[in-house]
Amino acid sequence: MKRYTELHKIHQECENERYKISHKVFKPDFRIMFDSEYRGQVEGDIVTTLFDKEKKETVMSDSVMEKRTNLPFVNSAKGDVLIGGLGLGMIILAIQDNPEVKNITVVEIDEQLRDLVMLGLKDKFNDKVEIIISDIKEYQTDKKFDTIYFDIWNNIINSNFRDMYELKAKFLTHTSDENNISSWRAIDIAYMSEEDDRMAILTDKEMEILEEIESGI
Repeated sequence: MKRYTELHKIHQECENERYKISHKVFKPDFRIMFDSEYRGQVEGDIVTTLFDKEKKETVMSDSVMEKRTNLPFVNSAKGDVLIGGLGLGMIILAIQDNPEVKNITVVEIDEQLRDLVMLGLKDKFNDKVEIIISDIKEYQTDKKFDTIYFDIWNNIINSNFRDMYELKAKFLTHTSDENNISSWRAIDIAYMSEEDDRMAILTDKEMEILEEIESGI
């Protein structure tokens, strides 16, 4: 996955009142060895993690799983791009030098998260990138976008479906094609949802992938 930057070379280990950035050398235990989420993660890899100390959960990492599940967006991003969620900046770094990407608007809800992450990224983002502090669910703009991507969830749980559905509906008028709108791991959420509901959050391509997955079961 050469599109991605090694984040341990960008972010120093640091923390503020709520968040912590740390590096860990990956060493699989017995459970991880049989967990498909970690497929392709090699022992000795340095994984950078953003941890929410208040919620006691990982916000994001640059694990192979994160890289793999964000790759469809990274490969398809073009034109004017809107991203909900800053994370560690991994996907922004991956697309900002793409000549097909004109500009990138990032909407991040948490100022503390932005301030900590930008300690490492302040000289790494190019002029295409603009970060706005706002809740993507409440964000208002008159702009139109060619690519819209939501990555605001720390976990994969059924309740994400409503968020994805409402966000897609909210931003339909901000793009020319609903297939320009996608969410992190929407296929996994759709797989856990009722079959009739799936098209409400998936792109046509994601529906094809899900159908291929189910046909192979």
